[in-house]
Order: sequence, then structure tokens, then C-alpha cells
Amino acid sequence: MKNISLKTIYLFSLALLAITIPIHFRVSLYALAFVIVMGIIYNITSKIYFKGILSNKFNILLILFWVINLISLSYSADLSYGLNKIFRMASIFILPLFITFDVDSKNKRKIAIAYIASVTLVLVFFLLRAFYHSLTMENGDYVFNFHNNITSYGSFFYYQEFVNPHHPSYFAMYLTLATVFVLKFYKEANSVKNKILLIVLSLFLIAGVVLTSSRAGLLTLVIVLSVAMFWLLNQRGKIVGLISALLIIPVALYYLSDNPRFKTITTYVKASVENNTQIKDEYESLGIIRVKMWPIILKDLNIKEILLGVGLGDANQRFIQAYKNNNLEYAAATELNAHNQYIQTLVSTGILGLLLLLTIIGYGFWFVYINRDMLLFLFFTIISVNFIFESMLERVFGVLFFVFFLLILSSKPQNKKMD
Repeated sequence: MKNISLKTIYLFSLALLAITIPIHFRVSLYALAFVIVMGIIYNITSKIYFKGILSNKFNILLILFWVINLISLSYSADLSYGLNKIFRMASIFILPLFITFDVDSKNKRKIAIAYIASVTLVLVFFLLRAFYHSLTMENGDYVFNFHNNITSYGSFFYYQEFVNPHHPSYFAMYLTLATVFVLKFYKEANSVKNKILLIVLSLFLIAGVVLTSSRAGLLTLVIVLSVAMFWLLNQRGKIVGLISALLIIPVALYYLSDNPRFKTITTYVKASVENNTQIKDEYESLGIIRVKMWPIILKDLNIKEILLGVGLGDANQRFIQAYKNNNLEYAAATELNAHNQYIQTLVSTGILGLLLLLTIIGYGFWFVYINRDMLLFLFFTIISVNFIFESMLERVFGVLFFVFFLLILSSKPQNKKMD
């Protein structure tokens, strides 16, 4: 029996982490610990040391971003909460510092396949669970009811009930990245049979995004698919794709109008057009509360807070105070964060932290341009759009997803002699 090499175990640990991300963040933490141990051993054994850090500018940028957040604790009143938050962001520091993502295109493909398989199986589990919960006993027979009044949004196939224990926007993000991987494999596939199977799989994942009922997730998906269509198809295919989209969109909108999460958008737009201030104000205070949150947070900042931030530990209390000052009762009662990573970073660490975050995103798109890497471009599209609607780096699973796939997709082989 052939001995298993150190690099094989190291690559397996990376694939295992990719598999666990869509399952549960607590499981991911065990996989992350395994990756860190294997990464350190691999760095020492292959004599890469800090060469791997310097070979990828994203490593430096991520470490600096974490350090700025750490420094902001020095002027945070709530140090305990701040330490909790800096610990949640630990992957931003640990992954680039201790792990050299020595991964070639062949092994990136294997990691992507492992990730797709995990996301797909989790989605199948969610569908089966929703189906089971939607069965009721009537006159001695089981009856399936898609709609169910005991759920928050009218069905076990919608929103939190569907993706629990995940956050809907985050699971939509996982599904969208898996779809991007599948579309890349479709572009590379040679046989018609494989292309058909990959199309079916991508449609299944897309349906999953719709069922998450995440408005940010659906917007991200539409943008990604629009870009991917021009990436995948030739001129004739683009015309066919455009015509197909024009036919599918009305049907999709009709279906989405049944979903209470998406119905808030159409109701809000209609109320705005008709100048119905009562409904408009009601939705801005609940369903589309970000419309009021973001301007309130920004206008409440003074010059010092814009320059330095209020500190990582005090940002959320600053938001709550701004909500109370401006009578946003729901936002204050539920202690909502900014639901926008750019604003969250500005309030926490000031203009320097925000500029560094924007540098990571900006350099990412520049890196994509000079390397003509469409896969990484679509990943940054997913991230930058979701940063608008979610404070992704406030949650362990958001941080881990962002940093892990950024470093995997931007990595280059370090030691070709090691196998």
C-alpha cells in the first residue's frame, strides 16, 4: 500500500473544511483546527515558512485588516464584547498567517467538487425536512401542504424554517458559489451528457437560492448569472439566453409574488409609486428597515467617529443608540447591526478600516483583471454585493467563507517538489 504523503493529508484538510462550511459553523471550527495543524506542519516540513504569506498580497491585506480591528479595542468601552468579536474574526488573521494555500488548479477542482457535493446534500436534506414537516394527517391519510400558517413566512420551504440552522442570506451565498463552480465545470465539459447533468445541477442549486427567500441572495444570483451567461455562451448562445431570460422572468416574478419575503419589495414599490405613506413607513420600519437604518447610522456619526470609529466593542451599541434617537423601535429592540459590512467597518474602525476593506475588494477586482480569472471575479461579485446587505464579518461562518475561498481561489503552487 502506497504511503499517504503529508501534502495529501494537508489537501484533504482543506477539502474537509470546504465540506463543513455548508453544514454548520461549529463543525467547521473542528475542521479549521485540523487545517491549522496540518498547515503549520506542512509549512515547516516543506520549508515554505513565511514565503507563502508574502507570495499572496491578500494575506498581508487580511492580516492588516484584523490588526486594525484589534487596535480599535484600545478605545472600546465594552472590551469584553470587543474581544468576543475579534475572536469571531480570528480566521482573517489565522488562515493567512499560518496556512500556505499551496494548491494547484487540479486540487482546486477537487476542493470545489467536495464543496458542491456538500452544498447539494445539505440542500437535499432541507428539502426532505421541509416536505416532512409539510405533511399533515387528514382523515387517516397524509396530505402535503406547501403552505402552512404555523410558519413565519407561510411555508416550511421558505426562509429561516427552510435553512435552519443557517442564516438564509448566507446559505444563499453558499448555493450561489456552488452554482458558479458548476458553471465553470460546464464550460470545461466536453461531452453533451456531462453538460446536461451540470445544467440540471445548476438549476437545482438556483432553485435552492429562491427557496432561501433571501432578497440579497436573489439579487446576487441575478447579477452572477447575468455575468456568467456572457462568460459561458458564444454570440448565438447569448441571444438564445437573452430570449429565454425574457420568457422565464415573468414566470419567475409570478412565482416570487407568492413568497411573503419578496412580496415586501413589490408592496413597498407600489406604495412608493402611489405615495401611500402609511404602508411605506410601515415597511421601512420592519420589512425594508435598511432603507432607514443606513442614513440614520451615518448622519449620527461625528468627525472623530468617522476618522477613528467608535471601536470594535462599541459599534453595535452605537447603532442601537442611533435607532433610539430616531425612533426606529424595531431595530433598537432587536439590536440590529448595520446589515452592511462597509458601514459596520466604518463605525467600528473609522475611515482607515473602511479604506483597507475597500482595498481588499478593489485589489481583488484588479487581481481578477490582470489574471483574467472569471471564477474569482464572480466570487468577489458575490462578496461585494452581500457586503452591502449583511455585516458578514460579524459572524464566524461569514468570516470563514470569505477568507477561505478568497485564499483558495487566489492561491498559486508554492512547492512543486513536495507531493
